[in-house]
Amino acid sequence: MSDPEIEQVLRNWIEQAISPEGTFSGGTDRAKWVADNFIAWLRAHVDDSLGSAELAAHRLRDEFKRLGSAAEFDEALHELTHVQDALSDLRRDLGLFGNPGERG
Repeated sequence: MSDPEIEQVLRNWIEQAISPEGTFSGGTDRAKWVADNFIAWLRAHVDDSLGSAELAAHRLRDEFKRLGSAAEFDEALHELTHVQDALSDLRRDLGLFGNPGERG
């Protein structure tokens, strides 16, 4: 997703939120509505990419195990653990639960 795409998505929601012709019920917090929509949109876009990265890291770990003993790839496996931890942290921070990278 590019900066212009993000800007356009936000622009559309902000315009809807400030439009006098909007269909918001009384008491709707329009700023919260914009923020909630953006967060949901961002999560949907990030979830696919994050899942692909998790799956690739999982498959890489499996391939290292298939190729030889853990001692042979100790440093690579250690670094891969950091990658997987960072992906897990990102998933948690974005509120994307589950770990599709461990499927299949």
